[in-house]
Amino acid sequence: MRWNPGPDPRDEARAARWREPVRLAWVHRSRRWSDADLEAFHERQLGAVLEQARRARLWADRLPARLGPDRVTMEQFRTLDIVDKSVLLDAGSDARARPERGAVRVPLWSSGSTGQHLALEWSQTSAQWLGTHARAASLARGIPLRRSSMWFRANARSSVGAGGPAVNRSPQELADEVADTRPQLIGGLPHLLVEVGECLRGRHRPRWVVVGGETTDPAMRADLRRHFGCEPFDTYASIEVGNIAWQCRERDLYHLNHTFVLTEVVDAAGVPVGPGGTGDVVVTGLAHPATPLIRYRQGDRATLADRACRCGSELPALARLDGRVHDWFLVPGGRVAPQRLYLSRHLDEPARIARYRLQQDGSGAVVLTYVTRDGRPLPEPVAERVRSSYEATLPGVPVSLQAVDEIPASPSGKLEQLRSWAVEPMDRRRQAPGAGAVGSGR
Repeated sequence: MRWNPGPDPRDEARAARWREPVRLAWVHRSRRWSDADLEAFHERQLGAVLEQARRARLWADRLPARLGPDRVTMEQFRTLDIVDKSVLLDAGSDARARPERGAVRVPLWSSGSTGQHLALEWSQTSAQWLGTHARAASLARGIPLRRSSMWFRANARSSVGAGGPAVNRSPQELADEVADTRPQLIGGLPHLLVEVGECLRGRHRPRWVVVGGETTDPAMRADLRRHFGCEPFDTYASIEVGNIAWQCRERDLYHLNHTFVLTEVVDAAGVPVGPGGTGDVVVTGLAHPATPLIRYRQGDRATLADRACRCGSELPALARLDGRVHDWFLVPGGRVAPQRLYLSRHLDEPARIARYRLQQDGSGAVVLTYVTRDGRPLPEPVAERVRSSYEATLPGVPVSLQAVDEIPASPSGKLEQLRSWAVEPMDRRRQAPGAGAVGSGR
């Protein structure tokens, strides 16, 4: 018998490329489904999703045996408890993950906008589907798949030149590279894009700008239009489940990623709201076998659309998003994007910190309040290194550290880690006429 060394990774890569057009065509067709088609699809998927989830200890104890592996009705599904991040953290990473022999997994960390980082795993298949849906969003926006692009992120690898998180490089350096390479599409966190646009000074105007990762209020959108010469597309996503919703070429409603994530908007009692209603966003991953998430509360709020999108789609969509809120931090003669101020950028061992909040008062002074996991303040040499690192990032601004026992979250469950009262608070800007409407989401 001839020895078989196993599958060639190059063959798998070729197969994945052949499968991609089939996946894209299927996602495109799903956008023309009726409400009945969509509900039938979700009910078929949920039986398999719940059956897979039972292989993880966390869900084996929480899911009743009467649900799955066959079709599960939406009425049955909505009897399940809604869980938040604290439930997953208490269970531990081994209980959250589903054993899968031989699977290639991608470890990820959530952003910690609730003050608690969550370790997750994505299977290779889930990551491939995530790429498919990202490309489907591009096509829905009229953006061709073969185009040059640059992405500016705080914690992920950037596709700019030498790579690495964009916050590790100065805005001027990033702007110079944009001017040199002249990408057709620029995307990333809004604050970082505005920083780049300010240093770019009109040397290059891309055809498309895509933003996500935080709330983009009308003032931020105006800055992006002024710097890049086009209206940005907004995206709603999370590390936990990937792309949740996006704007199409009409830049109107947020189209839900129905075939990848089951999204609910629920009231305080956990009951789904009707069209036009506002509530908490609850998600269930439909293709996330490595770390199943069933009725997981995102910590964001949204409003369901009560009309069709201008593109003609009549499937359920979001009209408004209320997600993570960050402010610019002022320095003498300028301002600094808040993503450059994440504690993980300034502390060698961020796992020592359970929660933190960085605030700038009206005088410009910055205070870092934090809660350690062992209840003891950071050693003085460590605290001094953190303070010096922040002062290097915020030149001319005094920074102090304060250990506390507890830091309360906002009503949405988000921690509001980075807040500056030296500028007009973003919440106040969002309450201006027209603020918070379609196009100003996360």
